[in-house]
Amino acid sequence: TFVCYLKQDISIGQLSWLVAHEVFHTWLGKKIDVKLEKEARIYRDHWFTEGFTDYFASKIRLDAGIINHAQFKDYINELVVNIADNPYSNYTLSELETLAVSGGYGTAAVKLQYYRGAIMALNLEAELAERKSTFTLKDILNAMLLEAEKRDDKFSRAEIFTFFKKYDLDLEPLFDSYIIQ
Repeated sequence: TFVCYLKQDISIGQLSWLVAHEVFHTWLGKKIDVKLEKEARIYRDHWFTEGFTDYFASKIRLDAGIINHAQFKDYINELVVNIADNPYSNYTLSELETLAVSGGYGTAAVKLQYYRGAIMALNLEAELAERKSTFTLKDILNAMLLEAEKRDDKFSRAEIFTFFKKYDLDLEPLFDSYIIQ
């Protein structure tokens, strides 16, 4: 359905990113999804369902040869600029939630969670590469997909953190640094 909302002047690069993003949601956000905490709003875990999806939309295009390494670096630099330029860049998750409850949660606040989650995914990939791990972030999400299919249930945030610990990745400090703060 997202095709109905495309601008007439969309570039092929923007279109390929959008298609990769929406197709990746087949797994992350649909099959691998976050169980909302009591009283939580859906946007609370956009860092994972949208941020990781944003990251992988560009990573998939890089791996497929649709973009090159320079273009991937441009995407990463754009994330950093988008965070810095975001009027809510200094807001904590709690402050963003307060903003949402008051009805002031617009596009800029929503996108901030996407950007923060994408940077978090990039840092996880970098940590795995630095350790010369036999696993990539994609491998971990594939394992998570298999687990999601077996259990036929969503993951709580605590379960996501526990799942990543199986791969010797502690998400909590990153979550605290990139999302909570």
